[in-house]
Amino acid sequence: MSNEESNPSLKVNDRPAAAHQEASTVEPVRVAAAEETENLSASQHPTPTLDFVTLILSLREGALVALGLVSNEELGDLPADFAAAKYQIEMLALLETKTQGNLTPDETKLLATVIYELRVAFVESKKLATRS
Repeated sequence: MSNEESNPSLKVNDRPAAAHQEASTVEPVRVAAAEETENLSASQHPTPTLDFVTLILSLREGALVALGLVSNEELGDLPADFAAAKYQIEMLALLETKTQGNLTPDETKLLATVIYELRVAFVESKKLATRS
C-alpha cells in the first residue's frame, strides 16, 4: 500500500511534468523578449563586423581606455589603470605569437603596429604619472 493510499491528504505532484509545462509556456515569451531587446539594441548600437581586425582594434581600445587616453562614453575620464593596460597589451602580443604565419600581411602589420604604439603609449603614460 502506498503513502498516497494510506494518507488521503498526501498528494503526489509530478514536478518535472509541471516544470516542463510551465517552461513550455514561459520559454516562447522569453525568446520573444530577447529577440525584441536584441533588435532594439542593434538599431541603437550597430554590431561591428566580427573579424580579426575588429578583435585587434577592440583590444587596442580597451588598452587606450585603461591608459586614460580615451574617455569612456558612459563613465567619462577614468584614471589610468596600468595593470589593465599591460594585460591588454600582453594579450595582443600573445595573439601575435599564436597566430604567426596564419594572418594576412595586412593583419600582421596592423597587429605589430598596434602593439608597438600601445607599448610606447604605456611608457609615456607611466612617465607622466610618475611626474605628477
